[in-house]
Amino acid sequence: MAAWRVPIPRFIVVFLYFYNALGIKVSIGGTSHVCVSGSHVLHVNFGTGTIQQCGLVNTTPQASKGDTADEQKKAKEHAKAPPFQDCAYKQMFDPVNAKLRKCNDGGMTPAGPCVKRLNNKKHFIIHTPERDKSLHLVIAHDAKQTVVLTGNNEIDKKVGYALLLMNSGNIDQAIGQFTDIIKEHPWVTAAYFGRGSAYVHKGLQHKENAEAAIQDFSSIIRLSPDNPDGWIKRAEVFSPLGNIKEALADIKVALDLRPSAQLYVMSGTLLFMQEDYEAASESFLKCLAIEKNQPTAMLYNGLSLYHRGRVKESVEIFKEVLETNINLAECHRSLGHAYRELGRPDLAHQHFTSAIVLEPTVAQNYHSRGILNYMRGRPDEAITDLKILLANSSPLQNVDVIKSFYLKEYSRYLHSHLDTPLSEYSADTDLDARLRDLWVKGLPFNAKNYSEQPGIQPHIREVEDVSFGDLSPEAQFLLCKSSTLGLLVQYHSDGFLPSIRHHRAMGLAILEVAQAAHKNWKAGRSSKTNHKKATWREMFDVAVKWRRLADPEQPVFWLDMMPEKSVKTGFNFRMNLLRVDEFNTKEFKRKVEKAKTCRELIQFLSNTIQETRSPWFQYIVYNGHAYNTVTDGWLSLRAGLHWGHLNDEMRKAGNKDIDVIGNYILSLVYYFFNLMPLSRGSSAVAYTVALGLFLAVGRETTGKIPPGKEVDLEAMIGGSVENFTKNVKGWLALKKLSKPVTSLPLVSEVFPTLRAVLEVLNVRFTDADCKDLKSV
Repeated sequence: MAAWRVPIPRFIVVFLYFYNALGIKVSIGGTSHVCVSGSHVLHVNFGTGTIQQCGLVNTTPQASKGDTADEQKKAKEHAKAPPFQDCAYKQMFDPVNAKLRKCNDGGMTPAGPCVKRLNNKKHFIIHTPERDKSLHLVIAHDAKQTVVLTGNNEIDKKVGYALLLMNSGNIDQAIGQFTDIIKEHPWVTAAYFGRGSAYVHKGLQHKENAEAAIQDFSSIIRLSPDNPDGWIKRAEVFSPLGNIKEALADIKVALDLRPSAQLYVMSGTLLFMQEDYEAASESFLKCLAIEKNQPTAMLYNGLSLYHRGRVKESVEIFKEVLETNINLAECHRSLGHAYRELGRPDLAHQHFTSAIVLEPTVAQNYHSRGILNYMRGRPDEAITDLKILLANSSPLQNVDVIKSFYLKEYSRYLHSHLDTPLSEYSADTDLDARLRDLWVKGLPFNAKNYSEQPGIQPHIREVEDVSFGDLSPEAQFLLCKSSTLGLLVQYHSDGFLPSIRHHRAMGLAILEVAQAAHKNWKAGRSSKTNHKKATWREMFDVAVKWRRLADPEQPVFWLDMMPEKSVKTGFNFRMNLLRVDEFNTKEFKRKVEKAKTCRELIQFLSNTIQETRSPWFQYIVYNGHAYNTVTDGWLSLRAGLHWGHLNDEMRKAGNKDIDVIGNYILSLVYYFFNLMPLSRGSSAVAYTVALGLFLAVGRETTGKIPPGKEVDLEAMIGGSVENFTKNVKGWLALKKLSKPVTSLPLVSEVFPTLRAVLEVLNVRFTDADCKDLKSV
């Protein structure tokens, strides 16, 4: 029996956490268009098609010379009707006669139904929802999706008419028509395809539509299990329901039946969105083995490497993707972020600017460049970018816009203090507590009677770019020393990317903590000075200052200095403890809550982790509250107690017991870890202070944090301060300093102002510059 094929719409909409479809691709009658509505597009278009804005679309059929007088009259009457309001281009066609006609290539709307050959009409879109921090993914797979009809003229005409109804927007009538066909001819897979697609058209955010679509596509699989299209279509519906594992299983079957580059892209993309970057890379590489230089696979393989910490490799891949002239804006954004991580702010700025030229209305472009301008010490340029962002969007609709308001205020504040000694001001006390509180919580700013920070003052010049040679010998020496020390703070675990700027900042923090502690202990031993003893908090505040300036996008504040109401309520924090395949969430939660001691909790988690063998996973998240007034008051007292013991030990005359002193230092930071007194960066600050205090007592750390270890986790679930101290000592590899910390230039004097700090954080230099540098 003869069979023939007609194109029908197909699309995938994947939501990690979904509410409404933000974008859609429709491929109908051989045309392929994408429309994006009310959303922020992050990754777009890996074919030759363009992104269409939502608006009025006129679906009026055009009369041709070959049409009858009645047909021409109907066309004129239809033209008087209002255009169809939709978020996608729709072309009406008769699938039964489509095989007889071809579309013109001149760009004009064809006079009647036609079939047009598609060349690389493929799209890939990731959306950031307006009121959600999660990502929405929209994949439009191969637009050449076809339906195999029966060859029976009567049945095929009914199917064609139902398709016409669906493509003209009469979804319910189309569903009714398909249902009648299925009742009379339950073996016709084309009817299941059409009805399932119609349910998808109605909206997968409605449970009844999704379930009906799954049922229809499952029927296709039952009737024709060797047809990969049924498996693919069902995967397209599983995805928005959050059934990612089922969707990937269906795609795997489709790959076994008919491997294709695009299916590997789909598989890799879903793995990428689940943050299984290693498995995602494998899928993208399989795609590239079939279709060399496939731009989407190249781009997302680069992004997967980036998220695995292999930033330099990702840069080379992004450069190759640029040469394809596809996904240009996303490539420039990715290169901008990569160069920022590599400490190349000049190149990062170039690429963010290129992204803005290509996509002048995309919020993320201005946000990324604004942050970079601020980090480069150019708050005036940063505020310009953030103002553009705010002018074009509502702060209530986009998380980047919400951040932009706070960064605008923070940039103004810092600009006014560029030449003020760092010791004379503090954002924890100067900024409005309501501003700090809402910024930390990521909420829109709605405080009343708020006085904005003064605007950019013309008499305060911007921070200038300086070269390594422009710095003083003391600054050069400290800079080289800090780069070595800062590497010791880096985690070597999934999700922690290296940042040269962060290493440099925390390296300088280690040196300044060491110098401040040594000064405090020396003054305490002298009977001639009326020295006020430094508190443990003041010592940690030295590191907080550097952590705050290392990444200004992150609000780093002391939580106990927030508004009293927020302090009493507490601040939520989330930490990923393990990744598993299938589990009973309620049972897991019950067992976690039942654990009465850390030992019981660790034993339970250990047993659970051993059962994890599947690449499909999801996070189990531990939720808690930071700064509970009772518990954390006790932790604060314990931190103060160990700081007092350390001070007493260091002020004793004669030889010091380094082992005892080391226990005091690690005990101090143990309670800081568990106290979590900062909105961000508690881990980096605590470990930085520990390394600085060891320097102050004449011991230098030479060991790095072992791969897979996270110091804050060691403190939180290690069971006791003794266990934590023992574990951390095992990798510190302490050795005696060849030169005392007093022989080094004073960090607070070499970099006394914010301007000096930003200059040194932005400067470029190489290992060769440091190698030739003589000791100061």
